[in-house]
Order: sequence, then C-alpha cells, then structure tokens
Amino acid sequence: MGFEDILVHLDSASRSEVRLDVAAGLAQRFAARLTGLFGESAAHALSIATRDPERELAEAIADAEALFRRRTQASAFQSDWHALATVNDTELLKQTVFAARHADLTVLGQHDPELKSIGVPADFAEQIVLHSGRPVLVVPFAGDFEAIGKRIVVAWNASREAARALADAMPLLAKAERITLIAINPAKIELPYGHEHFTALIAHLAVHGIDARTERLAAGDVGAMDLLLSRLTDEAADLLVLGAHGQYGFPYLHRGGATRHILRHMTVPVLMSN
Repeated sequence: MGFEDILVHLDSASRSEVRLDVAAGLAQRFAARLTGLFGESAAHALSIATRDPERELAEAIADAEALFRRRTQASAFQSDWHALATVNDTELLKQTVFAARHADLTVLGQHDPELKSIGVPADFAEQIVLHSGRPVLVVPFAGDFEAIGKRIVVAWNASREAARALADAMPLLAKAERITLIAINPAKIELPYGHEHFTALIAHLAVHGIDARTERLAAGDVGAMDLLLSRLTDEAADLLVLGAHGQYGFPYLHRGGATRHILRHMTVPVLMSN
C-alpha cells in the first residue's frame, strides 16, 4: 500500500511553491490524490469584532489556489482544493489536524524564524505530527528538493515512535536506492535480553524485499541530533525518517527535545510520525 491520498499545506510564504512541488512529485509517483489546503490565521486583527479572516486573507488564498491549479492542471493525478482562514492559531491547528487525519501523508513546511507576518504558529509542524496520528513530511525552508526518497536515513532506537515512522515510510523505503539505519548510542537503549539492535529490523525489512545497511554512532550529552544531521550530509541523504518525540537513548533529553532540534535545524525533508 502506498500513499494514495496526500495533503499539502500552503500559505502566503514563497516557499509554498517548493512544498507544492514536493507533494505533487509524490502524488505523481504514487498516483495519489493531492489535496491543497491553504491555512492561516488572522490573529493579528485589531479586535475580535473586526476579524473577518476570509476577507483579510482573500488575496493570499486566491494566490495560493492559482499556484495549486497551475501546478496540477496538467497532471495525471486527481487533485482537490480547500481554503482555511481562522481567527486564531488554536482553530487553525484544530482544523489542520482534522484534515491530516484523513490523508495518508501530510506535507508541511519548516518554520522560518525570519518570517514574522505569516499567520502560521512556529510549532505548527510539531503540533500536526503530535496530534494527527498520521505521518507528516516536513520540507526545509531553504533548498530545492527535486527527488525525495532515493537515499534514506532512518533513525532507529526500537521505540514505539521509531517503529511507527518506519511503518509509515515503507512506501518510500520500498522504492529507495540506498537505506541507512542509524542508531545513536545503541548500548544505552534497552532491548529484550539477547537481542542485537538491528537484527530483528533487518529481518523485517527483508520480508518486504528491502535491503538496508546499518550504522552505530556514539555521541555526547548534547551532540546526538547534530551528529545525526551531520551524517545526513555525509550520506548525501534526501530524506530522514524519524520517530517524533522519542528519547533516542538519552534519558536526560526531555521528551520532544530531539524532535524540536531536528525541526529547527533540518536540511533535508524529514518524515515524522508519533
């Protein structure tokens, strides 16, 4: 089973076009339906009485829809369009989570701290990952990503979150040219007695006809996620698969700390599941 129903979030930022290209490329590859969802809040209105989000965001919605129509009109895959204009971030998150729960994959953008005027909260991607129950592909705010999923790195710590992300990424793993499974400080990760860190996972992937190489890394208290990001560059990876809000073998790394670090410093698209 592949990604047959893909959702892409668009907003008034210029990077929406890159995000749309990524989503459209995946829709083409998997013959999926692609739904474009414009979503911003008009929380900056002077008062609740004067808030009319649809009027305030009308131009941005029209521009985003025009972009979506241009990109999908000549495509073989099915497409659909929705616009979401809300009066606050809470409502925006609530409605986007609802939409994501009805998709096989949701494509979002990394928060760009330089953009102050976009009506999307800084933790938008994290909240959708945490509450939607579905896989989310986050696209960096810098760079171009013509091909995703040829060289994949999977961060593996045998946790529930990592297992969920791996399962959700299987359609991409099945088409990958190279897969690297990386464990950071695996000796600190508790496994049932007698189990090697990658043995069961390699056997599981082999049943699906997927071959992967493994790598064990050692890191200090602070550098685990930076080391992982560095290895992405070394591997020329175009996708990271990551279980969101996991501990990654570091009991002193507070829940969600690894996820937030990756979301702030990512340089390649990241598929996350919780």
